Amino acid sequence: MMKTSLQLSLAMSLIAAATPALAGSQWAQSISRGMTVFSYAEDSYSITLACDPDRVFGDKSNATLSVQFAKHPAPAQVVLLAQSGEQAAFTVENGVVSEFKADEEQWAKMVAIIGEGGDYAFVTSQDSLQLSGMEPIPDMSC
Repeated sequence: MMKTSLQLSLAMSLIAAATPALAGSQWAQSISRGMTVFSYAEDSYSITLACDPDRVFGDKSNATLSVQFAKHPAPAQVVLLAQSGEQAAFTVENGVVSEFKADEEQWAKMVAIIGEGGDYAFVTSQDSLQLSGMEPIPDMSC
C-alpha cells in the first residue's frame, strides 16, 4: 500500500512538472439532447463528459467520456488521477469511453473525483492534462 501511494505521489509530481497546469479552470456545463454535458478544452486538449442519469434514450445509459490530447489524440487507455491518490482507469475506443462498457466502480470513482473538484489529471501513455483548483460539482449525477 505504501509503495502504491508513493508511486502515485511521484506520478502526480512528474505530471505537475511535465504538463500544462490549468489553474482555476472550470468545467463548462450545458444540456445536449436531454443529457447534461460537462466539457473542458484548452489548446489541443479536450475532455467531455456527457451524463445520462435518466437513461434518456433507453434502458442503457448513453453517458460518455470523450478525450483528446495534444500529443496523443486517440489513446487506447486513459487514467484519471486525483491528488488524493484515487484513480479511475478506462479503455478508450476512438477517443470515447461509454459508461455501459466501462467498469462500474471505475466510472463511479471518476464521477466522484470530478464532482469533488480540486486537483486531478487525465493521463495517457504519451500525454497528460493536469487540472488545478477545479470547483466542486456537488449535484453531479452521471
